[in-house]
Amino acid sequence: MKFILNMKDFKYIFLVVFLIFLFSCKSNGQNIIVQEVVVTATPINIPNKTFIEPTNTSTPINIPNKTFIEPTNTSTPINIPKKTFIEPTNTATPINIPNKTFVKPTITATPLKIERAKISERNLREISVSEDDLKLSFNVPATWNKEKNKPNEISYFGKEGNIFIKKIIYQEEINSSEEFYDFAENETWKINPSEFTKTITQYGEYKDISTIKITGSLGIAQRENIFFSVSNNYTILIALTWNPDYLSEYDLIFDRLLESLEFMEISNPSTHNLIVNTPIVSPTPENKSTFQFYEFYDSGIDISLNVPVEWDQIKDSSSLFFRHNHGNFRIENFPESNNSLYIFSQNYLGASNLKEYIENSFEILPDKLISEGYHIRPYKRFVFFVNGKGQNSVIIFSCNPDFIQEYLSIFDEIQNSIKSDFGK
Repeated sequence: MKFILNMKDFKYIFLVVFLIFLFSCKSNGQNIIVQEVVVTATPINIPNKTFIEPTNTSTPINIPNKTFIEPTNTSTPINIPKKTFIEPTNTATPINIPNKTFVKPTITATPLKIERAKISERNLREISVSEDDLKLSFNVPATWNKEKNKPNEISYFGKEGNIFIKKIIYQEEINSSEEFYDFAENETWKINPSEFTKTITQYGEYKDISTIKITGSLGIAQRENIFFSVSNNYTILIALTWNPDYLSEYDLIFDRLLESLEFMEISNPSTHNLIVNTPIVSPTPENKSTFQFYEFYDSGIDISLNVPVEWDQIKDSSSLFFRHNHGNFRIENFPESNNSLYIFSQNYLGASNLKEYIENSFEILPDKLISEGYHIRPYKRFVFFVNGKGQNSVIIFSCNPDFIQEYLSIFDEIQNSIKSDFGK
């Protein structure tokens, strides 16, 4: 007969064995006699649990075997292209990347025009000023600003215009209209910047004082230089400049100024009164002067010519100038001119500063071209020739027409004595 024990049974058996072991140990250590214990307790009836062994009569579960199939080499391999690094060559056309240039913007927008009250007869307020060093008085707008530049110079400035006044002392006395004209022409180019363009030169009179007015443009501005011949020793220059957009207003201002002009010192104004009419030619040979000549050599352009001994020589940056009481001549050279002598002469005579020139004759000689006429009132003669350096040059003869008979023979002598070795 088989006994089947479960876990609960083992617990009880283990507890009994453990108690016996403890009593046994205590008796041995203390020599205590333990009486035999009789277990009279009723045994626990533990039902037998029969373990039934499994039999092989049950139908087995059919679990299919999973077979690992090794790959074969018969399948077609996937063709994965290799990435090859291609080094760049210098044969490729370079990309043309344009340089970015900074372009300064231009002001194309129309500027804002602020309207202001226009100057008129009603609202023009003026003050009278007196300039003792200049020996004159005049009226100017009360709102204009004064600026003292140098001794014998002064300026007044408005919003769209200004005036400049200067007392110019002559190096030598001026005793003729021709000399006064030449002085005004030369002085205009000294006081005006290179941007000045002359349009016309006019003779006139102001309160018995001879005047020369040279009109032109200075950039976009308009300019008038008025020379007043108040003395044999000096002249008063009044330069008027204005914005042409305000012409009507500044015509009024400048007219008022000139009307109010008073000179404190006038010496012999009748000496310089200019009468613009047909030139008077002296009919008698008594006016003809006899001069001694000397040969003058100009190394700059390699020419020589005869010059009257009594004439003064003046040298400036652009030309050589000889002068006498009522006549003069100037030598100018143009090294940059590549035109033929004839084309050069026509371009020269057609320049803006000779608009008033009236040509009476034009003569072509083997080595010279000669133009004669009158520029407003003075007699003029232009002699064009090629100098010793192979460059175009011109000699300008000028004289007071009241003494033309005297100076024609002198100009002929100088002209015929010109010697240039170019091409010989």
